[in-house]
Amino acid sequence: MTTDIGSLLHMERYIKAFQGLLSKSDGRDKLLAAMQYAAMFASAGAPGAAQQVQKSFAGARKPFRVLKPIDSIMPLLIGPAKKGAFPVVLLDKIKMLAFFFYFGADHIVWAGSTGLVKDKATLERAGKVSMYGWLTASLAALCIEAIAVGQTEAKAAKEKKEESCSGSQEALSTARFKHALSITNSCTQVAVASALLGLVPMKPRTIASLGVLTSCISMYTLAPALPPLPA
Repeated sequence: MTTDIGSLLHMERYIKAFQGLLSKSDGRDKLLAAMQYAAMFASAGAPGAAQQVQKSFAGARKPFRVLKPIDSIMPLLIGPAKKGAFPVVLLDKIKMLAFFFYFGADHIVWAGSTGLVKDKATLERAGKVSMYGWLTASLAALCIEAIAVGQTEAKAAKEKKEESCSGSQEALSTARFKHALSITNSCTQVAVASALLGLVPMKPRTIASLGVLTSCISMYTLAPALPPLPA
């Protein structure tokens, strides 16, 4: 009986965390993205019901991204000046601008699917601009995270050499895990964007698998911490 109650309490914690994820528009977007790539894996790029499901999920994500171009560019235009090393500040600005083009051009593609934009050449260019924006933003994020890893390890090495400890080993392990997660996510996004642009030869199911992986990582980082167990 006690085991059953404990299991229910654990399940309730995960349900609350999942509800917290779904309360965010980004969380709902990433969940649909995982489903979209799962459908892509099922279709293997071939026409059929699975591919139609993939397109339906892709369309369903658009409402959650309506304001994304504004969200991406506003910090660059009116946000406070970011402090830090010049390369990091520059990369952050590049990332924001690239995301603006990614989401903005993707809206044009969406308008094409609704019939608002009918020029095929315009839609093709918008699709490429969107993917190159995603690729550029992912590369910038990867570089920023690589710099952060170097700073974390340099600080840890200095503290070890001086035999000082401003933070616990647990905090260092947590930081390393977050860095590893972010780098994996950025690398995966770079691979998916490159494949979708045709820059890297990759089978549809490989692209889909990487797409599911990056979507799941994004959901993990967006999900709130598990609530504590009741005493």
